[in-house]
Amino acid sequence: MYGEPFIFNDEYEYEDDNAYINSKINKIVNGYSGTKSQKKKLKALLIKYTEEKKEEEEEYEGNDYEKFEDEEVNIITLKTLSEKYPNFNWKLYLEEKYNQIGMKDSITDDTEIILFNEEYFDRLNSLLGEVNGETLSYYFEW
Repeated sequence: MYGEPFIFNDEYEYEDDNAYINSKINKIVNGYSGTKSQKKKLKALLIKYTEEKKEEEEEYEGNDYEKFEDEEVNIITLKTLSEKYPNFNWKLYLEEKYNQIGMKDSITDDTEIILFNEEYFDRLNSLLGEVNGETLSYYFEW
């Protein structure tokens, strides 16, 4: 979780919206170009993952991200994230990431992001500001 921001969506609860979950799972599976057998395995994994998340949520029921007092947790908007860490195109990154599950259009400047370990993002932003694009592209190719 330290390597990427997490979109905070307080309108969605696992246990209250099974139809929504199933539609997202089906969308992911249908968009996957694997064989029928691979798609079946993927669907089983997604269902298992979802069930584990339901159990986690039930375990932590009553916790509210907005009430976290942990200094390493911060809820900010995408606009603030982009202003604070300008050396990375967060909007493009999140649009591409969430496009895979049909949520690209839900990414706006007002989207709330939960950051865990801001120090990591501070260092990442500094590093990206110091290294030129060509060096980064070689790194990613390697």
